[in-house]
Amino acid sequence: MKLNLMKETIELTKAEARKINNPNNNALYEALMKHRADFPTFKIVVVEPKKTSTTFKGMNCAFMENYVLNHDETGEKMAQYKKLRNDRSPYGAIKKWFMEQYPQFKEFTTRTQWVLAA
Repeated sequence: MKLNLMKETIELTKAEARKINNPNNNALYEALMKHRADFPTFKIVVVEPKKTSTTFKGMNCAFMENYVLNHDETGEKMAQYKKLRNDRSPYGAIKKWFMEQYPQFKEFTTRTQWVLAA
């Protein structure tokens, strides 16, 4: 549940709206009623979740490691990659490093394009 002061709305997700209709979920209902009391002119709206980009969906560590292995002539990038993996860096950091090393992947929108580039 989110208060949007600019739009003067109390925003709920679809899941929250369903839960409020459940009589066993008193906490969410009470929170909504508190917001209604605090902001009586605000409208209650159900918002759609923001659509996430699937541009890099499927780009996992195994794919990146295989790509680096096949495209690293000096072994330097593979050493950097392994250091990130051995340091247990989060996936986001590894992917960021990969995208910096291989910026051409920003142009590809599907896994098929990645495979063809490999």
